[in-house]
Amino acid sequence: MRGLGTGTRLSPSFGSAFPQTVGCGSLLVMTIEVPSALALSALAMSLIVAARYAISSGAFALATHRVRPGLYTGLNNQIRREVGWSLASAAIYGIPAGIVAWGWQNRGWTLIYTDFADHPLWYLPASLFAYLLLHDTWFYWTHRLFHQPRWFRLAHAVHHESRPPTAWAAMSSTRSRQ
Repeated sequence: MRGLGTGTRLSPSFGSAFPQTVGCGSLLVMTIEVPSALALSALAMSLIVAARYAISSGAFALATHRVRPGLYTGLNNQIRREVGWSLASAAIYGIPAGIVAWGWQNRGWTLIYTDFADHPLWYLPASLFAYLLLHDTWFYWTHRLFHQPRWFRLAHAVHHESRPPTAWAAMSSTRSRQ
């Protein structure tokens, strides 16, 4: 299994009692317990998702402000609520992604190719298209599921509570207030 940034193979350690050696470039090598490494990976991915949300929604909100000044006037409380729920959703997306990323790096759980020479030139656009098709299919059907009454109340109503919707509501979708 590849170490983080080292290009070397690591022997896996099984269970939290055994330390996991993680290479971080040629400058630093540290030993981290497996649960700590999982937690750090989950936190890092959650922060990445949150940053992506802040950048994309912030850019859209700025563009909206420039094109339609005053559109969000008086919506400060709603926007704060949307941002809060969206950041909670960032953790919901980021934690599993962090666990999978850790498993890829340290356990070989998934096949993620990092060298273009591993496959023919057509493979990259074909795999990207396949990924987008699978992801959009998954998103469509889970979104349809979230519009069923029980699931809507449990996990999706918050997203639709924004009136009018703002750029910050993009990811606000977790348990609603009962």
